[in-house]
Amino acid sequence: METNDVLSIKSQLAARGKKQLSQVLYDSLKKLILAGDLALDERINEQQLAKALNISRTPLRKALDQLAAEHLVAYEDNRGVRVINITEDTISEIYAIQLQLDQLLYHEAMRKLSQAQLDSLAMDFSQLKRYEATYQFDKLAQLTQQFKELIIPIAKSPILKHLLDELTIFSNRLSYLLEGDLRHQQIALREQLVILNSLIHKEASVLEKALGQQVRHARNYMLQQYRRSMRDDYEAEDGQSSQPHLNIFICDEAACPLYTSFQAMVTRQPAGGIRDF
Repeated sequence: METNDVLSIKSQLAARGKKQLSQVLYDSLKKLILAGDLALDERINEQQLAKALNISRTPLRKALDQLAAEHLVAYEDNRGVRVINITEDTISEIYAIQLQLDQLLYHEAMRKLSQAQLDSLAMDFSQLKRYEATYQFDKLAQLTQQFKELIIPIAKSPILKHLLDELTIFSNRLSYLLEGDLRHQQIALREQLVILNSLIHKEASVLEKALGQQVRHARNYMLQQYRRSMRDDYEAEDGQSSQPHLNIFICDEAACPLYTSFQAMVTRQPAGGIRDF
């Protein structure tokens, strides 16, 4: 573990107030892992870290146990603890949850949109279309992001916002896979235009199909990038991987712990329920 990482944890411990020591350690280590400051497969030496922090190993072990339960670290016989690497299952799991959260978000927003909000969104959408027609994809991307951020308060669901924020933190672990693929970005932006247009016109079936397509394409792209990064052999056909299709909607508790945890937190669904595509 780098000196800066240890210093970061020390500063959190110094400002912990009445928080339990193990909780501060858990929060600090989790933040370092999800931010990528602790590299994938990096080993955490309990004894050395406890000594560097001037604490006993008991609260540190408790924090590591929590991280292991969330599949962020793993214990290995005679080798200590390591940060769990990204896998294809991780990528598929993240996008499975992304689809369900997006369905919840847009269906809730569709149900709660006022006429004034619809009129405002329609005007913004017209500007988006002008950017698309003139190939101003940088401006299109910026305004599309602003557009999406407006949808969250319209949905008026603090729990949903919290879940989206948490998923974003996990998704950031995939940022190292992103490359400057202009074609992929343009496709994603045009898919987002379809989603926003269906929201404005309250076309639920079109919205559901468009959300499914966008998430599926994003997942497949990330899987391809992952396979490249791992130097796995694969062949591309029409922009799709030739590897066996991974069904991101069939997960059991052992295979998809994050998905199972998410399902337990969702207490309500939009009208018509959430359906896979």
